[in-house]
Amino acid sequence: MAYAWAAACFLLAAQESDWVETRFHRVHLKNGNQIDGQLRKETEKQIVLGTAAGEMTIRREQIDRVEVVKSRAPREKPKPAARAAPAETTTRIGRSPKLTELLDRYRATPPEEKYAFVAALMKTDGVTADALARQIESADEAGKARIAEILLIMKAKDALPALYELLSSPDPSVRAHALFVVGELGVPSAAAQVRPLVKDKEARVREAAVVALDALGDWDAIDLLVDLAHDPERAVRTRAVQAALGIARKDQRTSEAVDALASGVDRARPEAKVDLLLGLGRSGYKDAWKTIAACLADGDVRVRAAGGVALGELGAAGAKDAILDRLSVERDRRVRLVVGDAAVRLKLLEAAPYFIEWLGAPDADTRTAGEQHLRSLSGHDFGADAGKWATWWRVARLQP
Repeated sequence: MAYAWAAACFLLAAQESDWVETRFHRVHLKNGNQIDGQLRKETEKQIVLGTAAGEMTIRREQIDRVEVVKSRAPREKPKPAARAAPAETTTRIGRSPKLTELLDRYRATPPEEKYAFVAALMKTDGVTADALARQIESADEAGKARIAEILLIMKAKDALPALYELLSSPDPSVRAHALFVVGELGVPSAAAQVRPLVKDKEARVREAAVVALDALGDWDAIDLLVDLAHDPERAVRTRAVQAALGIARKDQRTSEAVDALASGVDRARPEAKVDLLLGLGRSGYKDAWKTIAACLADGDVRVRAAGGVALGELGAAGAKDAILDRLSVERDRRVRLVVGDAAVRLKLLEAAPYFIEWLGAPDADTRTAGEQHLRSLSGHDFGADAGKWATWWRVARLQP
């Protein structure tokens, strides 16, 4: 679609060096929770999802639906090499085999047999959810992810006290994995333990805290999430906006969340303003158009372009005059393209003169967009012939 093409044009050109576009799968569970990750394997009985905490197997009976989500995330910064794990470990869970051996066996177990493996594990003498959770702190990164998956398969709510202790670990990776499990276990009262970590010094932990609060549906955290919409790290900002809106939808309080997010647009830095506008555009709350439209005159081209994208996604009829006004004065090619897409989404026939003018633009992208938009609005196809389009417009403008 022309709209998607123009939006990508802006996003890639404006912040090419800092951000990359990503696609991921969002699994909506029947209990109302969501899990984001990459779909690794799919069978009639289950799916395997790669998550921040490692691969997770989810039974079909637990799933409401799976959707593909397109998003943008900060380009990964080089990470220091992880320290090698000791060649031997004596960590044990009660009287169970060594932790590394147990996790290796779990990793080697086929996805369709993992639930049976965990069921047998739970019957092993000395193996408890509490003891297993505590091993997150000593396990390597892969081990942490596998322990997290096992605890979720076990639905190990009795591990929560141990997980709460891990939230104070000096290791940010431990805190992040513990947050993931706490959130996915879905015990509402756990939110009180999670909220303080939205102010963690590590961006990875702040993001994990946001994801956990979203999974827990914690409306009491809405003010914290609104504040995080101004976080210096984009991954945290976008997650916070998504979480605030997601929680609000569950509580049928979307208007309150949108108003809270919108109230911070004026004071936001350009980078944060972009993410807020895109979030408001995806909110589905039509009255948000006023806040978005006001940003079409912003001095930062990225903000104006984000406003155009957001208005197109929101599809609010009230934005008609703001869109047409911007088309009449905007000189930045990227912004014109996304605002033009918004006009087509709102089926604004009055935008036709601008698109006829685009047919004579010096760049091919604008000429192509003008032709496509005219076809979409009119139902006719006069190609790139500006004269025929002008003749059509002289007649069409007089029709009711």
